[in-house]
Amino acid sequence: MSTLTASPEPTTARRSDRAAALAHEWASAPWRWRDQVRHVPGRRWYTPLFETAEANAWLITWAPGTVIEPHDHGDSSATVVVIEGRLTERYRARDGDTSTERQLAATTAVSFGPDHVHEVANETDGPATSIHVYSPPLALMNFVEQPSATLGATSARWSTPDAELEQRSTP
Repeated sequence: MSTLTASPEPTTARRSDRAAALAHEWASAPWRWRDQVRHVPGRRWYTPLFETAEANAWLITWAPGTVIEPHDHGDSSATVVVIEGRLTERYRARDGDTSTERQLAATTAVSFGPDHVHEVANETDGPATSIHVYSPPLALMNFVEQPSATLGATSARWSTPDAELEQRSTP
C-alpha cells in the first residue's frame, strides 16, 4: 500500500519559472490574443487573457505617455513580455533603497519575484503592448505613495486587479 503525502508549496523560483514559461508561450502565439489588442489614445488598456489555479495573465496596451505608479504584485511572481513598442521600467526590491531603470524593447521579457516594486511607463511617441503573467494568480497590488524617482514605500493601498487597473488607468 502506498502512502500519499501533500505536495510542498511551490517555491518563488518555481512560480517565477511557471510565469515565464506561460508568458513566452502566449507571446509566441499571437493568434490567441492579437484580435484583442486595443490602442486607446491617452490611456492604458487591458484585458485578461486567462486564469488557472496556478497563474493568470493580462494583455495591456500603453498609449504614449501612460504610466502605472510604483507597485508590487502581492505574493505573486511575474513575467512581462513586451510585444510591440518599448516600455521603461523603474524598479527596486520591496525593502531596498536603490532603484534601477531599464528599457524593455519589443521581444524583451523580464521576470521577478514578489519582492519587486516597479513602475512601468511608455515614454515613447508610439503605442506599446505587453503580456503580464502572474503566479500564483494576481490577487493584490500594493501601491507606493512616494514619488516615482525614489520608489520609497511609506503606505499602501490594496485592491483587486480589476479595481486597480480601473483606478490606475492613466487618462
